[in-house]
Amino acid sequence: KKMIRPDTFSPCQHCMHNKEPKRWDVFICHVREDEEYIVQLKEAFVREKIDVFFAKDELSWGCELHRVINDGLRDSKYGLVVLSKQFVSKCSKWTSSELSSLYSKSRLTSQDCILPIWKRDITEAELGAFDMTLVGIHALKEEEMSVNQMAIELKKKLRSVGCWGCSMRKLKQSE
Repeated sequence: KKMIRPDTFSPCQHCMHNKEPKRWDVFICHVREDEEYIVQLKEAFVREKIDVFFAKDELSWGCELHRVINDGLRDSKYGLVVLSKQFVSKCSKWTSSELSSLYSKSRLTSQDCILPIWKRDITEAELGAFDMTLVGIHALKEEEMSVNQMAIELKKKLRSVGCWGCSMRKLKQSE
């Protein structure tokens, strides 16, 4: 039986982020059912030169999904949460974990890092029944803005808050 020697083992690209992590402007938290909208949003962000963490783009064969998502949450300045009927009704272990991580990051860094987008199909009452805290966070709404307008708003927000490292320095100082 052949053994793999540790010095010859080459982990996936994501596992290498421990040495020099990639920094993203935004992590997109969503359910698969909203993916068509998410792709449009992501494309609009990319056109505005916003670095987007999108799990599908970061996964490679053999990568652990949990590790990749955790890296994306940790190394993104903001977590954009796309809220829809599907998001609320599905409440998957992934989206629940991502949302919980974003709340923790906000608390640890003392910065508001959750950026909600309400899809057309969600009401305040439905969202409140799912998570009252999200109702209190100012959101962009699909019925009021195009994905291109949202990308411009995110770009303005990124310019107004200073460098990416500020929030991470606060996080490291609290450890």
